[in-house]
Amino acid sequence: MKKVVIVHGLGQTPNDWKQVIEQLDESNEVICPDLFSLVDKQKLSFETLAQSFEFYCSKFDQPIILVGLSLGAVLALEYTNRHPGQVDSLIIIAAPYQMPKKLLKFQNMVFHLMPSKSFSKIKMTKKEMISLCQSMMDLDYSDQLKEIGYPTLVLCGSKDKANYSSCLRISKEIPNSKFSEISFASHEVNKDNPQKTAELINAFLGQDKLKGF
Repeated sequence: MKKVVIVHGLGQTPNDWKQVIEQLDESNEVICPDLFSLVDKQKLSFETLAQSFEFYCSKFDQPIILVGLSLGAVLALEYTNRHPGQVDSLIIIAAPYQMPKKLLKFQNMVFHLMPSKSFSKIKMTKKEMISLCQSMMDLDYSDQLKEIGYPTLVLCGSKDKANYSSCLRISKEIPNSKFSEISFASHEVNKDNPQKTAELINAFLGQDKLKGF
């Protein structure tokens, strides 16, 4: 039985993946940790989040299949760079390979104006959210994509204009990869079209990856 680790996005919780997980093949063990609960009492930044996720994954005694959406996809890419031998395959969803600095700066301006209670659902404070976004400004995986040697599925919602071209680029750069579009979905494909999202993940996990796909 292979372990499938779903890494949720910023503004999401594991519960947002419930409808997808319910439709995934039961021959695999599917886990979706609460990312922000993994960071103990450290100051929240991308680095502390990445380290906490590394520690979480270190308990597995076999290579894992990573499924990441948005921030979760960025964490999945970061983990594969740091621990290439611990990854079986990748599913990257709605991900930028290079952080959009202008967008992150704009988001932080919006976060400053939002009431603090708006962040309680995702177990973060407004200060932590702003700090996290600030710490991601310089992330760039352009040079690392060609080095990824695992089978990779890249997914993006048909209406996700902000990430569509980036996902196409990621799929083009990773040698053994395939791109699929999820219709009737924007950024949060797991919420907009959980049935199609699960269908594509199941199809990928069912492939004979030794022969490519």
